[in-house]
Amino acid sequence: MAERIHPKTTPRNEQEPSHPPACHSCSRRRKSLSTTCCCFHFCCCSLLLLVLLLAIAAGIFYLVFRPEAPNYSVDDKIGIYYERGSLVEVYYKDVSLCDGVWPQFYQPSNNVTVFKTTLKGSSIELTSSMRKDLVATQRSGKTVP
Repeated sequence: MAERIHPKTTPRNEQEPSHPPACHSCSRRRKSLSTTCCCFHFCCCSLLLLVLLLAIAAGIFYLVFRPEAPNYSVDDKIGIYYERGSLVEVYYKDVSLCDGVWPQFYQPSNNVTVFKTTLKGSSIELTSSMRKDLVATQRSGKTVP
């Protein structure tokens, strides 16, 4: 006699869920974990979308404006006005030696202007090796600030 194959039947209170949980974890905390997984997935997708939009905006900016490095040419007709209140500071190997006021003057084109100004330095702290290097540089005839 032919055997009949019957589909698996389960009682109503023991039905299997229609979809597996989003995260494979403990079934008691399934709802809170799936919410956490969904939030994490949403944050990752949002971040990826933001990066993609920024890349597109940067590409459009480049295509529209075509930024280039500036090209400076020396102009023999340019003079410089040094205004009142300008300051000058002197450094030696990243150590501030002195500072002072830069005088107000006009430097015409193609001109080298030499002047003297008073500079003051206080609480200068040099290491012994830096002091020796400064003295040796001065003795060798090189320009020292």
